[in-house]
Amino acid sequence: MQLKRLVFIGILILIGLTALPLMIPTTAYLPQVEHMAAASVGAPVKINSLHLAIIPTPRILIDGITIGAHEEVRVDHVSAIIAMDSLLARRKSISHLKIDHPVIRKSALPLLASLASSRTSAAPSIAVNIRNIDIHEAELQWDALSLPRFDVKGAMQDGMIQSLEIDSTDHKLHAEITPQQDRWMIKAKASQWTPPLGPPLFFDEMEINATLEGAHLRIDQYTAKLYAGVVTGNAALDWSKDWRCSGKVNVGHMEITKPTSMLSKNIRVSGSLTGSGTFHSVATQPEQLLQRLAADFKFNVDRGVLHGMDLAQAASLFIRQGQSGGETAFDKLSGRLHLVGKQIQVQDLQVVSGLLAANGQVTISPAKTLNGQVDVELKKGLALVTVPLQVSGTVDEPVVMPTRAAVAGATAGTAVLGPLGTALGMKAGSAWDRWFGGKK
Repeated sequence: MQLKRLVFIGILILIGLTALPLMIPTTAYLPQVEHMAAASVGAPVKINSLHLAIIPTPRILIDGITIGAHEEVRVDHVSAIIAMDSLLARRKSISHLKIDHPVIRKSALPLLASLASSRTSAAPSIAVNIRNIDIHEAELQWDALSLPRFDVKGAMQDGMIQSLEIDSTDHKLHAEITPQQDRWMIKAKASQWTPPLGPPLFFDEMEINATLEGAHLRIDQYTAKLYAGVVTGNAALDWSKDWRCSGKVNVGHMEITKPTSMLSKNIRVSGSLTGSGTFHSVATQPEQLLQRLAADFKFNVDRGVLHGMDLAQAASLFIRQGQSGGETAFDKLSGRLHLVGKQIQVQDLQVVSGLLAANGQVTISPAKTLNGQVDVELKKGLALVTVPLQVSGTVDEPVVMPTRAAVAGATAGTAVLGPLGTALGMKAGSAWDRWFGGKK
């Protein structure tokens, strides 16, 4: 009987502890809590509901939080577990602050930058000390960008963040963030990852060391392994007014068959790429940075094949319809790539391949049409024949043929001097092209 009474009393106590929070009118405290939260984050805060729980540990449960005048941040649920050792203390401590599924819109970035800056400059005056933060399934909504959700673990002391660890839920991205005076030091890693912007390049590994200060992100060094090569460099991103980015890139021994095949299904280059260059961009929106990118890149490709163009065969055909398809094996291909938005210029192009040597320039328009000239030197017996080739068509259906002036010169030279006059006439036609721009 005594045991039954004890069990019954225990059940009554358990029911009381469970029901007690429901009897406390927490709704009356909502305006005060919203005001305190708004003062802390520097933006309007709205809360749908606030509850207290005693078991299994004392905690505060908050549902339906929005931050910002236009709900730049939304949070499904927050659980603040009160530290037992602070129950009798004047200043209460939260041992764990758990945040479930926060949704952060692109327009919240200035708010987050301001909040991050204030958290590194001075400790805020708050009545509650938070020790640890766990964020689950955080989501960034940036228009058409497809970004993975991520989890965050943070350690705090006296209202100041001491460290943050961020992991994407697909386990491809990891970052460690620590404050240092008025800035944040960032170390990030990626593996088996494809960026959400730009061409779908596949990175085997990537490491970044960066510094975030206000609305300025400086990437002191990045190292990436992709397509059997290594890419290194630095970069800077600023969004204090417009969005601005700039940086340097160095490429070492990267196999470029797959990257170049993303530009065209017919024209692609195989071989080992090395090179270096710079880039910069200015835009009003972050997703426009790539569209307005300007870059200069000097490159060398060793021991490869230019698929989609047979320069030797094109130089040997004196027909109006031109030649497409085929391939050109080369020992070395070099040049300078100049990019402005979606227009690409390949300047100072040089190809060395056995008895063939070529130089020239080609422009790829935003509509992916080709326009350029490549002068091809062919060794015919003991003589060198230079054939100027007009490059036209599109990146998917390129056309390469001798220029009209070269064909006319070759025809006239053959008529006057026979086979010997072909090369002389073509040389004269090539000179006409250079002097008067008569490429057609």
